[in-house]
Amino acid sequence: QPYYLNLAPNQDLTLTPRLAGKRGAGLEAEYRLLTEQSYSQLSGSFFPDDDINPHYPDNRWAGSIKHRGALGVLNSQIDLEAVSDDDFLDDWATESISRNDRDVFLRQSAQLSAQLGNWYLSAATRGYQNLIDDGYRHYRELPRLGALGKYQFGEAVIELDSELTRFDLSSNQATQYTRYLPDRNFRRPEGNRLRLDWSAGWNRQETWGYIYPKLGASYRSYDLDTALLGNVDDSPSAFATEASLDAGLVFERQTTMGGAGFTQTLEPRLYYLYRDADSQDDLPVFDTRYATESFDQLFRDSIYAGGDRMEDANRLTLGVESRFYSSDSNREVLSLGIGQSIYFDNLDSSLLPSNSLATLPGDTFFIDPFATETAPGFSSAALDESTSVTGLQFLSGDLYQYILERNRNRSELIGETTLNLDTQWSLSANLFWDTEKSELDRSLLQLDYRETDTNNSLTFGYISEENHAYIEFDSNTSSAYLIDRDISQAYVRGQWQIDEQWGLVFGLQEDLANNRNLDRLFGVSYESCCWNIALGW
Repeated sequence: QPYYLNLAPNQDLTLTPRLAGKRGAGLEAEYRLLTEQSYSQLSGSFFPDDDINPHYPDNRWAGSIKHRGALGVLNSQIDLEAVSDDDFLDDWATESISRNDRDVFLRQSAQLSAQLGNWYLSAATRGYQNLIDDGYRHYRELPRLGALGKYQFGEAVIELDSELTRFDLSSNQATQYTRYLPDRNFRRPEGNRLRLDWSAGWNRQETWGYIYPKLGASYRSYDLDTALLGNVDDSPSAFATEASLDAGLVFERQTTMGGAGFTQTLEPRLYYLYRDADSQDDLPVFDTRYATESFDQLFRDSIYAGGDRMEDANRLTLGVESRFYSSDSNREVLSLGIGQSIYFDNLDSSLLPSNSLATLPGDTFFIDPFATETAPGFSSAALDESTSVTGLQFLSGDLYQYILERNRNRSELIGETTLNLDTQWSLSANLFWDTEKSELDRSLLQLDYRETDTNNSLTFGYISEENHAYIEFDSNTSSAYLIDRDISQAYVRGQWQIDEQWGLVFGLQEDLANNRNLDRLFGVSYESCCWNIALGW
């Protein structure tokens, strides 16, 4: 039963005593403060006893702090969420934390930034609370200091991006097991990283197109608490120089389809990237993964997302897009895009050392967990010094894709298209064609319905993927294998407000390749002015 207290015109407090059948009683509170410079909200829940959960019988709580502020050139932001235990959000429905059912961790961050002329300065901290016991913990950034300078002289552009970050794990998280070797303990590296990405370019923008040549240099330097396994240097570094050219043309014409008038564009694009990078096998991996492949990713300057790796590259990307705009409303009705990258040199940089990978017959890849040089992921302060392992927790389908790409002379041919049937219905498709095997490697088809004035939505989709990889671990030989399996899945999901009181949510995902169900969801809710009830399955 909520009690609302209007403390002042700019402050209020809501207290909500709660009683949960069998579990016990508790209290929730929400305090809000609004000033000319800021908005702040503090929320919390506390339950002194829980008569059901034997693992956490006493003093269970959840809390959050949200803040946005601006004072002159300064801006502040806080997003902090925490719970007393991993099961809290499953046992207690609370409005103190806005968590999605699929979230596996809570974010905790604070940032102070300032725009000073051509410079954007920031100081931030970031942490995570894991909600599942899978043996993995995210690094905390304590702190992250950034300085981004951007100068423009006519069409000339200079960008100076610098960042210093401390990556830290709490004492009970630094030493942990791997899910593949649970009987051995290893210590993950901690330390400081200096990242410098500086560039100078000439950005010419015209109605007919653009051209943007650029020269740059990047530097990574680490100060680690202990060296990585297989290394003695606790201060590794790497340097890279690069040159790139991004150019595109825009052609336009008037056309008709089905008796309707359209403006059609034809936009060919060329992107070339050359980067000469030092070996990075002895650098740790703190916040980096392989970026998700897409049409747009073909034209980006790195295959990595994160600051630990500099892609060594010599590649040319060619692509073309075409868009159709309605002459009546100027609304984009159809967009088409297709592109492919050509590699002039093999890829050398990776998130794993090359000597830990060996090809077996049948396109099956073997990962040696006892390689003499290990993957970045464990420090030399391992508790069990008799063995060393590769960072198997980093293995994923992205790694498998890297293995396939490293000796290819071109990427997959990637196509994307979106058809906006009207303001509510849209059809999209992503296709990945393997030109070497002449087969469709991956595809995603999706039909969406969205109502602009309500939350009503429907989504129908189909996913297909050849040679999908997963890891199979043989405990008898302490070996891990990447196994090829095909994916064929169909799904439907949505939410629908029947009227002002009744609403539905539903979802279904089927594995067509193995004839099994992966996910089913159905829920119905009723809400009036003063109370609501919901049932979900």
